[in-house]
Amino acid sequence: MLYRRWFLVATFLTVFVCLAPLRAQEANRAPDTLYTLDDCLRYGLAHQPALQQQQLQLERTQLARNRALAQWLPEVAAKASADHYFKIPVQVFPAEAFGGEPGTFVTIPVGIPWTASGEINANLSLFNPAHWQEARAQALALQIGVASLDSVRSGVLRAITEAYRLTLVQRQERAFARENRALYDSLRTIAESRYQNGAIEQMDLNRVVSTALTAEDAARQSEQAYRRQLLQLKFWMGLPPETPLALAETETALAATTTADFQVTQHPAYRAYERQLQRAQLARRHAQLLRLPTLSLYGSYRRQTFRNEFDIFSDEAQWYNVGLVGGSVIVPLFQRWEINRSAAEARVAQQQARLALQQFELAQAHHHATLQTALAQQAAQVQSAQKNLTLLQENQEIARYKFEEGFYSTADLKATQRDLLEAQRAYLQMLAVYYRSLTEWEYLTGQLTPPEIR
Repeated sequence: MLYRRWFLVATFLTVFVCLAPLRAQEANRAPDTLYTLDDCLRYGLAHQPALQQQQLQLERTQLARNRALAQWLPEVAAKASADHYFKIPVQVFPAEAFGGEPGTFVTIPVGIPWTASGEINANLSLFNPAHWQEARAQALALQIGVASLDSVRSGVLRAITEAYRLTLVQRQERAFARENRALYDSLRTIAESRYQNGAIEQMDLNRVVSTALTAEDAARQSEQAYRRQLLQLKFWMGLPPETPLALAETETALAATTTADFQVTQHPAYRAYERQLQRAQLARRHAQLLRLPTLSLYGSYRRQTFRNEFDIFSDEAQWYNVGLVGGSVIVPLFQRWEINRSAAEARVAQQQARLALQQFELAQAHHHATLQTALAQQAAQVQSAQKNLTLLQENQEIARYKFEEGFYSTADLKATQRDLLEAQRAYLQMLAVYYRSLTEWEYLTGQLTPPEIR
C-alpha cells in the first residue's frame, strides 16, 4: 500500500511538471495583433509571394535588356592551340613533274609533326536589324514588366481591401449571432421558469428551446465563417495561417460615389494593353527592316610556329605573324516572299492589338457607369436596411419584456425573432455587396494605392 501511494504521488508530480509549461504558454500567449486596413496593405505589399515573383520577373527582364544591348559591343576572343600530327598528311602529284615516268604518281608529305598558334579575333556589328529589333523589344518588355508589376500590385491591393471589408461583415455577423444566442438563452431560462409555474404549455417551451438551439448552431456557423474569411485575408497578405490577426477597424462609413470624369488610363491594366499595341507596332517595323542589309567589321591577329619536336618555347622556334582586317555586308536577295509574309502578319497583329485596346476602353467605360449607378443604389439600400434593423432590434427588446411579464405568447415572440433574423441577414448581405462594388470601383478608378503614396 505504501509503495502504491508513493507511485501515485510520483505520477501526479510528473504529470504536473510536464503540463505546467503548456499551461504557462497558453496563459502567456500573445493576443491577436490588431491590424488596420493600411497595416494589412503594407504587410501584403511586402510579403505577398505573387508580388515578389513578379518583381523577380522584372529583374530578369532587366537582365535580358542588358544582354540585348551588349550585342552592339565589340566581341573580342583570344585563342591558343597546339597540334601534333602523329601521321603526317601527304599529297599526290604526277611523277613526271619530278622527272618520273608519265602516268605514275609520287606522294609527298605535307606538314610537320608539331604546330602551335595564338590568336586574337575581334568582331563589331555596325548595323544589324535583328540586334536593333531585339534591343527595342527588350526595352518594351521592360516597360511591360513594370506595367505588369503595377497591375499585380493593384490586384493585391484590391484583394486585401475586399477581404478586409468582407471580414468586417463576417465579424458583424458573428456579433449578431452571439447576441442572439445570449438573448435566446435568457428567454429559454424565462420559458423554463414559466413552464414550471404552469404559465405556458410544453409546446410553448419546446418552441423557445428549439429557437435557442438554432441560435447556438448559428453562432457556431458564424464563427467558422469568420475564421474562413480571416484565413482568406491572411492568404492575400502573405501572412501564415497560424499568425494571430484581428481587425482594428469597425464597419467603414459608406463612401459617396464621385462625380469626376472617368479616365480609362487610370485602370491598372490599361498600360499592359497599351504596351501590347506598342509591341505589335515594333514587330511590324522589324518585319520591314528585314529588307535592309547587315554590316559588320572583323579583324584577326595570329602568331604561329612549326616544329619537328615539341620545343615550341625554345629560342630556336621561329614564329610567323598573320593579320587580317575586313568587313562584310549581307544583303537578303531571295527572301522577299518570307519578309513580305512576316510584314503582312505583323500588320494584322497590330490592327488586332489596336482593336483590343479600343474594346478594353469601351468595356471599362461601361463598367464604370454601371458601377457608379449601382453604388448609389446599394448605399441607399444599406442605409435603409440599417434603419429597418434598428427598428426590429427595438421590437425584440419590447417582445422580450412582454414575454417575461407574460403579455406575449411564444408564437408572437418567434415571429419577432424571425423578423429580426431576416433584417440582420438582409443588412449583412447588402453590406457585403456594397463593399465588393466599392472595392471594384476604387480599383477601376485607380484609387487603390499604397498607404505611403496617398
